[in-house]
Amino acid sequence: MKDAVASAAQDWGVLVLLGLGVKMAPHEFWSGVLLAMAAAMVARKMSPERDQREVWLVLISAVVLAIFTAMLASYLRSPEHGTLPPDFPIQMAMAASGFFSRFVMGLALRMAGRVETKTDDITDRVVDRFLPPGDKEDDK
Repeated sequence: MKDAVASAAQDWGVLVLLGLGVKMAPHEFWSGVLLAMAAAMVARKMSPERDQREVWLVLISAVVLAIFTAMLASYLRSPEHGTLPPDFPIQMAMAASGFFSRFVMGLALRMAGRVETKTDDITDRVVDRFLPPGDKEDDK
C-alpha cells in the first residue's frame, strides 16, 4: 500500500488533481473532460451558434464546468459526505455538465450583453451612491 501511494505521488497529474480536490485517476478525469466536450458539441448541433467565437467559448466553458463537476462529485462521493454512492460514474455527471454548458454560456453572454448596454446607468448609480451630489450653493 505504501509503495502504491509513493508511486502515485510521483505522477504530477495525480498531484494536480488532488490539489484541485478531484479524487479520481487522471485517465478517468481526462475521459470525463473529453466526454463533456463531446456533449457540448452534441448540444451545438441542437442549437447552432450565431458566431464562430461561440464554439470556443462553449468548449472552454464545457472544460471549466467539467472540472467543477468533478470537484463537486468527488466531494459528494467521499466517505465523509456519502451523498453519492462510491461506484457513481463521475464521467457521466461531467458529460451532463458539458451538455448544459452550451445553455449556461448562452445565459452568461446574454447577461453580459445586458450589463454592457446598461453600463452608463450602472456606473451613474454607483457614483451617486458613494459620492452623492453636493449642493451648488455650498460650493460657492
